Amino acid sequence: MHFRSARLSDIPHLGSLALHSKSHWGYSARQLHEWREDLAPQASWIGARPFIVAAHDAGVIGFYTLEAANNGAWALDNLWLDPTWIGKGFGRALFAHAVETARERGATILTIDAEPHAEGFYIAQGAKRTTTVPAPIEGDPQRVRPQLEMQLS
Repeated sequence: MHFRSARLSDIPHLGSLALHSKSHWGYSARQLHEWREDLAPQASWIGARPFIVAAHDAGVIGFYTLEAANNGAWALDNLWLDPTWIGKGFGRALFAHAVETARERGATILTIDAEPHAEGFYIAQGAKRTTTVPAPIEGDPQRVRPQLEMQLS
């Protein structure tokens, strides 16, 4: 796997990849449709923030974006991996690249607004839960999104 900056021509594929990745967790087609716009990467992100794709012999299999915040805190806005590659070390490599990119840009803390099903992955990489935010969906009114932080310094 190798990493490169996202290109404008990647945007349609990356939107599909994010939706496919989110569907891995068993959300309903209706719920996924409601999230479609929120999951779609924006062309305006290219050049404005770290927006990195992971490519493999099979093509682009994942991506992440980072956004600078205040006082050395950066947010992991997106981290999506094609579900075919889950459990094979590619997610860890993608996350490690994101952490290193944030660190190189001066981040001392990485914040993550996590998909509930992915919280365990991020904790295994060294993140810690700080709080949760309500994120109810049809059929799960008590659903919350974990808010995580990882110290980088």
